[in-house]
Amino acid sequence: MVERIFSIRGENIFNVGLRFSLIELAGEYNVKVQPVNLLDENRVQVIASGSGQDIESLYHYIDKNDVRYLKQPKSPYILSEIKDYNGSKIDFEHYKQSFMAGQLGKILYNAIPMQKNLKSVDSKLDEVNNSIKDMKNDLGDALKDIGTTLKNIDKNTSRA
Repeated sequence: MVERIFSIRGENIFNVGLRFSLIELAGEYNVKVQPVNLLDENRVQVIASGSGQDIESLYHYIDKNDVRYLKQPKSPYILSEIKDYNGSKIDFEHYKQSFMAGQLGKILYNAIPMQKNLKSVDSKLDEVNNSIKDMKNDLGDALKDIGTTLKNIDKNTSRA
C-alpha cells in the first residue's frame, strides 16, 4: 500500500457532490480516499491509499472525466501533480463515517425549509381540489339542465 496526495481546483468544486463521488469512485479502483474541502484555498485535497497503479488509474480517470455528482460542463476543474503522501496516518473508516454524518446534516438542514414549502403546497392543493369539486358540481347541474331541456324538446317534437 502506498499513499498519494493531489488537489482538485476549479470554480464549481464545492456543493456539487465531488467528495461523495470521489469516495464512491475510489471504491471501484480498490482505493481509499480522504477528500477534504479547503474552502479558503479554493481546492479539494485528496489523500489516496492503495496500490500505486490503482491510485494512478483513479487519478487519470478523475483528470479525464467530470466526476462531480452535479456535472458542471462549463466549469472544468484541474488536478495538481500527484505526489507521495508522508503526513500523519489517515483513519479512512473514521473519515468515511464523519463524512456521512456531515452529509446527513446537510440533508436535514435543507429538508426543514422544504417541509415548510410542502405544507404550503399541500394547502394550495386542497384549494385546487375544492375548486375542482365545485366545477364538477356546477358541470353536473348544467348537464342536468341540458338533459331536462332535451327531454322537453323531445316531448314537444313528439306531440307535433
